[in-house]
Amino acid sequence: MSALELESAQSTVNAVSRRWGRFLDEHDLFVCPTTPGAAPPSGTPAQDDARFDTAGAWMDEVFGRIPFTPIGNLTGQP
Repeated sequence: MSALELESAQSTVNAVSRRWGRFLDEHDLFVCPTTPGAAPPSGTPAQDDARFDTAGAWMDEVFGRIPFTPIGNLTGQP
């Protein structure tokens, strides 16, 4: 990643965080599930699962299980 790409990404995070702050100025509470279903067993997915031939494939699986959390993580929500 170049310095310009990093700067662009940081600018995007800043803009999203500020928009989220404006949303929360108008709303007292934001309720959202963490996952789209029941929690999987602990250790799922296993990092050494043969289905995942790359780190990216494993990450896709992990983030597919928590589609609602990135906005909270990105904007520093509890």
